[in-house]
Amino acid sequence: MELSILLAFAVASTLICLAPGPDMMFVIANGIARGRKAGVIAALGMSTGLAIFISDHGMLPWAQFLVLGAILILVGLVVDATVGFVSGALSQFLQRRPAIRRWMDRVSAAIFGALAVRLVADPH
Repeated sequence: MELSILLAFAVASTLICLAPGPDMMFVIANGIARGRKAGVIAALGMSTGLAIFISDHGMLPWAQFLVLGAILILVGLVVDATVGFVSGALSQFLQRRPAIRRWMDRVSAAIFGALAVRLVADPH
């Protein structure tokens, strides 16, 4: 397996792991709601496809899957564990500052209120 393919896969895996989406929001939400440990644990369930990086020459396809899977697990673990740890630290920071939490409640209530008004006003 060529080094360029391994590097391309590592970069693609990192970008996919960093891209905002349901999996990242799940990790962040668990980290904020339950602390650092839960955020790291939630990170363990994330994965993505490997087949596009499998080549016809070089290593056997099953061996390439194992190598790419190991890289994916390592990248995903590092990225998601970092996000889970940081969101847990953010949770602790916010718990010590009730004024910030009140403002966050107000802002989120305003956003949800605006979305409700938009939903009611939408003719479709």
